[in-house]
Amino acid sequence: MNEQITNSRDLAIFDTLREAWRLMKGSKLAILVPLLVPMIFFLVPTMINVIFTSSSITTIFTAFCYVVGMFLFLGIIAGIIKISIERARGNAVSISMGFRSFSRMIPLLLTVILFGVLSQLPSLIMLMLKIEPTAIVAPLILIYVLLVTTFLYLSMLLAVDKTNNPFTAISRSFNVIRPHWLKVLGIIVITEVIGFMIGMLIGFAEGFFNVPEIVGNVLMCIAIIWYVPFMLLVQGLVYHKLID
Repeated sequence: MNEQITNSRDLAIFDTLREAWRLMKGSKLAILVPLLVPMIFFLVPTMINVIFTSSSITTIFTAFCYVVGMFLFLGIIAGIIKISIERARGNAVSISMGFRSFSRMIPLLLTVILFGVLSQLPSLIMLMLKIEPTAIVAPLILIYVLLVTTFLYLSMLLAVDKTNNPFTAISRSFNVIRPHWLKVLGIIVITEVIGFMIGMLIGFAEGFFNVPEIVGNVLMCIAIIWYVPFMLLVQGLVYHKLID
């Protein structure tokens, strides 16, 4: 059943976060289960290398598994991005939706590459000119990366949902977010702080309470089950409110 999701250009930070939390009901499995498929292809080579001695056959098989895994991973990332958008629109989502966006792989990949180049541009220039980062330059680079991440926050969603051209996705994301950039930055900072605090709390539990590593890993998996869908749905809601 479709839900009525408020579509407002007035992007309220905490309302968006609360709405994303509410939308996680019925979304977690649809987002997380497809991600398990490429993980299998990443884990199989490790198991093969443990069981069998290294040879040219196992090396070729390992390379094959990694290539297939990366192909599936990129296509499924496109799928779960689409799931987050559709859920934000109030539409019902399913696990199978995670496997329906392989045709958007190339636009998504090109947009990711362009995003990466733009976000790392100062560092690349400094590397080419052999300039050492200083105490003044490092914070400026951090500010630049934060601003690029903010203004291009919707570029990958646009590549999956709207356009085949990565430059169009980048420019449209910039233009749409520009009037709301401070609120989008606030949303990004809050979601990242939540993820950081989860990691810190689990690390604190392991370090100060002598929690076994396996327990820490289980806690991290539980946290991921909630945090990854939440983060994606927040992004989907921002997209729905500003693009749709």
